[in-house]
Amino acid sequence: MPANKEALIRYRVINRSLRNKQKPFPSLQELINNCEEALGKPVSRRTVQADMEAMRYDEQLGFNAPIVYVPGEKGYTYGDPNFSIDNIPLNSDDVEALEFATKILNQFKGIELFQPLTGAIEKITQSVKLNRHLFPEQEEYVEVEKAPEYQGQVYLLPLAKAIKEKRILDLEYSSFKRKESRNYFFAPLLLKEYKSRWYVLGYNYQKEKIITFSLDRIEGIRETEKFYKEKLDFDSGKYFKYSFGITSPMENEPEEVKLQFSPKQAPYIKSQPIHHSQKVLKENTKGLLVSLRVFPSYELISQLLSYGADVTVKSPKSLVKTMRSEAKKIEKIYKK
Repeated sequence: MPANKEALIRYRVINRSLRNKQKPFPSLQELINNCEEALGKPVSRRTVQADMEAMRYDEQLGFNAPIVYVPGEKGYTYGDPNFSIDNIPLNSDDVEALEFATKILNQFKGIELFQPLTGAIEKITQSVKLNRHLFPEQEEYVEVEKAPEYQGQVYLLPLAKAIKEKRILDLEYSSFKRKESRNYFFAPLLLKEYKSRWYVLGYNYQKEKIITFSLDRIEGIRETEKFYKEKLDFDSGKYFKYSFGITSPMENEPEEVKLQFSPKQAPYIKSQPIHHSQKVLKENTKGLLVSLRVFPSYELISQLLSYGADVTVKSPKSLVKTMRSEAKKIEKIYKK
């Protein structure tokens, strides 16, 4: 394997020099000069000789370059005039790495915001498929969650454009709580994805504060000719520091939430904390006690309910009361 980035650059320079039809048969000194020009630093004679040796014979490098010295021309060339290290086929490790990345990239092909990348993603996908024929013994061993078709994705590009232009929008929105939609003069500031849903955060001029809209409930967007020039007081890092999910009630104070997880659930919570503020307070045969510094929210309650009997809320009292109430509702449903 190439020892460093400089070695890779030298290989490319040597390859380009050996394929240069205008200046065929470069001498060793010319190859040294070309490498020095590319790197902007001295390169030794021994280094370039070692590079050509590696390009010829290093099995891990995999070039197998047919570099030959032609005495009559006092220079080097490729024994095969069609050879180039740029044409080296991918090995099995390369294909596996590309296949893994492609599976992730393919999730974004249907999202309008990423449409400009669709062609590039498709080319990578086809390249991986072609190289698959070289290594038919490989099996499917990676399966990622398929991104669902998202109803509000049509608004991603217009909102991103408005954020860049600092344009105020006339946004029509229909919440789950109201039957009729409402219009808001809105300065979009941030697009955020959470659990396969997209949200836009921005300044609402009617309410005079930062609010969040879910893209799947936007009914329409109209560009206005107004732009916000003032510096809106918004820092996403500070805004979401104590939030769990998409909700961030800045008018409230964050609370310390203590959670007792069962021994069965403990290793999962330790290896993948449910919030960046998570701290382990105690771990024993009874399980794992952790604390979070968050705003208690609907998203937090939903997450805790998903653990069922494997979590017990210890504090604050208000959250204990809420969880007890939710547990009684669930019990009532299953008593029927």
